[in-house]
Amino acid sequence: MPSGTELRVFETIDSTNAEALRVLGNGYRGPCWFMARRQNAGRGRQGRRWISETGNLHASLLVPLNCAPEDVSQLSFVAALGVHDAVTAIIGAREESPGLALKWPNDVLLNGRKLAGILLETSSAAGRTNAAVIGVGLNLVHAPQIRGKPATSLAADNIKITPERALACLADCFYQRIGEWEQGKNFLKIREDWLSRAYGIGAKYMVNMNSEKMNGIFETIALDGAFILRLANGEAQRITSGEVRPVGGVIA
Repeated sequence: MPSGTELRVFETIDSTNAEALRVLGNGYRGPCWFMARRQNAGRGRQGRRWISETGNLHASLLVPLNCAPEDVSQLSFVAALGVHDAVTAIIGAREESPGLALKWPNDVLLNGRKLAGILLETSSAAGRTNAAVIGVGLNLVHAPQIRGKPATSLAADNIKITPERALACLADCFYQRIGEWEQGKNFLKIREDWLSRAYGIGAKYMVNMNSEKMNGIFETIALDGAFILRLANGEAQRITSGEVRPVGGVIA
């Protein structure tokens, strides 16, 4: 672990994010990584169940913050870059491109299929965000079989690594990226790096936002991280929440 960062490991737990939030509720703000070999109530974005097979990495970082609430969503992009950096380091030099990419706002893809997901939860006091819990599920060995949601694992690409080694690499990469972010002061650099790794810029996308469906071209992300969809009438539509997927692509 990076200097000053604690590590707590569990054989089985409901959810590493849930445990981090419990500890946060008792006044501890970290930094601390929580890792479980198995979760029995893992969860992803929008309350979806996260399948937590033994052998994959299930971990959450509790990190103290002091930033404006409007800046905290930037951590989704910071975390996505941290995972991308870690997987790049794990894969190492190879003859063929590993096909790593980032899908808005914080999924990590390998060869067009979901390799990792991130769940961000925060705590605020006195008008400032004082802590965040960043949960990471990284498919090392198993890829969940969910209809319409293609996934993959590092093992499927002939890459073998233990959860412990993967977490050590991830912790170092997160430490670097969170420091680079500077509590929201340096999001321009984070945005630039995220865009250089983005999946499907210039491609047709369908967006489902509050039960409203829209189609257009994924143009960029705004200075605050919003997904910019260029509609057929030329209007630039800002998307700050919802599901986005390429039309005709394999990503769900």
